[in-house]
Amino acid sequence: DLCPREKVSKARRLFKIIFKELLVDVEAKRTTRIDHDVRMMLKEQNMCVNTDYRVGEVPGILVGDEFEYKTEMSVVGLHFGIMSGIDCQEMR
Repeated sequence: DLCPREKVSKARRLFKIIFKELLVDVEAKRTTRIDHDVRMMLKEQNMCVNTDYRVGEVPGILVGDEFEYKTEMSVVGLHFGIMSGIDCQEMR
């Protein structure tokens, strides 16, 4: 079994590989947001990690990790509101 950092790295690597494949695919370019397509593909294959809302540290994420898309952040459990601004959770 992979440690949290390895799971996050694997998910990010898959995101980038699929994104690059779709970027050169003429049919995929007709879609307005390739990053959303990649996220849905990974979600359908249960390749997303840290899928539960949490407060505090996200396993496998380090300070300084850089992301290009909110959807990439969603795949690793850092951001769930991909269509809106800042992700938040109401206090209970």
